[in-house]
Amino acid sequence: MLVRLAAFDRGLRGGRRQPCDERPFRSLSRWLAGGFAVHVSAEEGVLYPALMRELPELALTLEPLRADHAELLHMAHSMTLLLVADRTPARDEQLVVLGRDLVDLMRLHLRREERSVLDWCERVLPADSLRELRRRLSRVLGRP
Repeated sequence: MLVRLAAFDRGLRGGRRQPCDERPFRSLSRWLAGGFAVHVSAEEGVLYPALMRELPELALTLEPLRADHAELLHMAHSMTLLLVADRTPARDEQLVVLGRDLVDLMRLHLRREERSVLDWCERVLPADSLRELRRRLSRVLGRP
């Protein structure tokens, strides 16, 4: 995720092109609707419930992450709508601003997730639960 975001961000901050090059936005939009949406589904459907069973107190930690997921998916939808709108300088500017905001929120979310969810998984989940969790996540993510 970070590599994809860094490449997208470099393109955004690399200078203003008129008209806006939509290719990076379209690529990011496809990834957000596909791989990222599956990632969110796996976290909220498998990982978070497993953590909550072992440590219900994590609800306060997980709620902001769920809110991030909702906001990121909403931003992805907004990007899709902008990409099908008529091309205008105002639309292009909105696309760039949305792209920057999305990258910033995604990076913040990933840092929070690393410090909380991944750390808690290793600390509170027993080895057999971790194995089962990996198996279920692999199935949700479509990996062998």
